[in-house]
Amino acid sequence: MRIPFLLGHFEGPSVNANAQQLVNLYFEKDRTGGRDAHIGFPGLLYVDYVPGNVFGAIEEMSTNREIRGMLVSGGFLYVVCGNYVVRYNEAMEKSLVSTFVMQRDSGPVTMAAYKASGNEYIMIAEGVDRTAYLYDAVRERWTKLTPDDHGFMGGLDCTYIDGFFVSAAVNSTFFYYNSSETFDPLVWELTDQIEVRAQSGNIKRILNMRRALWVFKEFSTEVYYNASDADMQFRKMPQGDLDAGCASTHSVVPLDNSVFWLTPERNIVRAAGYIPQIVSTPQVSHRLSEYARVDDALAFGYLDRGRGFYQITFPSANESWCYDLSTGIWSKRASYQDGYEYVSEDGRHRANAYAFFNHRHYIGDFSNGRLYLLDHDTYTDNLHRIRRVGVGVPLLNDARNYSIDSLEIEFESGTGLTALSQADPDAIAEWQQVLVEPYEFVLNGVLSPDGTADLGSARHVTLTSDDYEGDANFTIEGTDRYGEPLTEVIRGPSAETVEGVENFQTVTRVSSTMPTNGHMTVGTAPGWKPGKDPQAMLQWSKDGGHSWSYELWRTIGKIGEYGTRVRWNRLGVSSSRLFKLTITDPVKVVILGAYFEGKASNG
Repeated sequence: MRIPFLLGHFEGPSVNANAQQLVNLYFEKDRTGGRDAHIGFPGLLYVDYVPGNVFGAIEEMSTNREIRGMLVSGGFLYVVCGNYVVRYNEAMEKSLVSTFVMQRDSGPVTMAAYKASGNEYIMIAEGVDRTAYLYDAVRERWTKLTPDDHGFMGGLDCTYIDGFFVSAAVNSTFFYYNSSETFDPLVWELTDQIEVRAQSGNIKRILNMRRALWVFKEFSTEVYYNASDADMQFRKMPQGDLDAGCASTHSVVPLDNSVFWLTPERNIVRAAGYIPQIVSTPQVSHRLSEYARVDDALAFGYLDRGRGFYQITFPSANESWCYDLSTGIWSKRASYQDGYEYVSEDGRHRANAYAFFNHRHYIGDFSNGRLYLLDHDTYTDNLHRIRRVGVGVPLLNDARNYSIDSLEIEFESGTGLTALSQADPDAIAEWQQVLVEPYEFVLNGVLSPDGTADLGSARHVTLTSDDYEGDANFTIEGTDRYGEPLTEVIRGPSAETVEGVENFQTVTRVSSTMPTNGHMTVGTAPGWKPGKDPQAMLQWSKDGGHSWSYELWRTIGKIGEYGTRVRWNRLGVSSSRLFKLTITDPVKVVILGAYFEGKASNG
């Protein structure tokens, strides 16, 4: 019989009551008579290392820099990376456009643009004091706005409306705009200010939304319009009092003719008019309430193939959440942490900034200065596996024991990747039998005259043996294509060849946890190859999600094997069962349904 399986992410106060998970998957509801499905989110396709070749000298890719913000204006993509500003043209050729060093090299920024009447200006606010940066794109000139030189009193954020740049002051109830007489963005008068004081609390963010200024305060939100009044340029709308405050400056996102933000009560709200509606589920809000801090939250929104997503990350908590506007369902978003090792499904997604440029979705990394495309034909995050996890609804929760004959998960099968060329069996270490501690292999002297095997290009490591080595773990140490340290542990083969999943540029050490039984060869395989025989892993819990069984792996079909059935048989006897499904292979993932066969048991 067909059973409900995956819904959304519902981790709540009780594991037994709310154990459902949806990690790196979203739900697609078919409204045309077709099939509902859970689909893997797009991967991250590497585009460029932003600092490289632009900061006065060639920077090594090991230099860590945060992508702090992105903005599209005048046919260019402006990227704040570390404490510099880089600009890309439509051919994705970059240049350093900042002639200054910003006060900070980390933390999100707000950006705003004005382009009209032969002028173009870009404004950037760091949110640290009464300063901002203004770029005259026509004259290619930067100006640091300060109280002393320009009368500038803002600096918390920035936005643009009707000829005015607007910025709130840090830890204040005031917002400011450039001269109402000259409209010159370099001239700011103390008379051109508004105090927002209907309710207590400082301003957290100002945003132009449909030619109205939304002023988000700690405990309330007010909406202003351009009154074109000499006495007061902006006045509050009669209906512009919203009883919903803002907990984080960078949680505010306009999307699909509405605006999303995080409230102090740890709810995510959406206002399509002037009435905010809570869109976070009680379970999501509960999870957010457990975070030590949320004021550092940052978010972005995007429209992709007819559906909208609001993605919010909590850096201190190391978690990311994504809301699907079309279904109202929440998912977790997660990536390998530190770029190399996947910690758990609770690690934050690598997206730190977003821009839609040249009809493509661009993502900026939170730590390594890299720019990506959010790409539906990419099934990795910058060549690292994406861990897609689904924990379904509890089954058989009626206190009677059932014998679980089978569980079948229906996938879009046959999505495996084309196998690549034959591995090189002895590129790293030729035939060896390692018997003496520390059980370390001697590397190929031709490849490693200095002790480091250079593989020429990023490749996978293979282990080949003519005997059983399944009790040993083999540790590969080296660097990736960026020169960053990389380590991988591979379970030993049994009279066959096994292949790792990481891409090594160099190998410095290969070691085993025990002596090797048969002759071992350490070789390479080209490129990113996992996925030729994609697998799904099933676990189950009898205690509501507190503990999980061993792993059972099944193929979901090599390329062209469209009729593959993914079925697990004889799963034991239980009165309640919770199933967890995990897929990490870099292939298209579409889950279409689940089917259960069982019968009452006397056991």
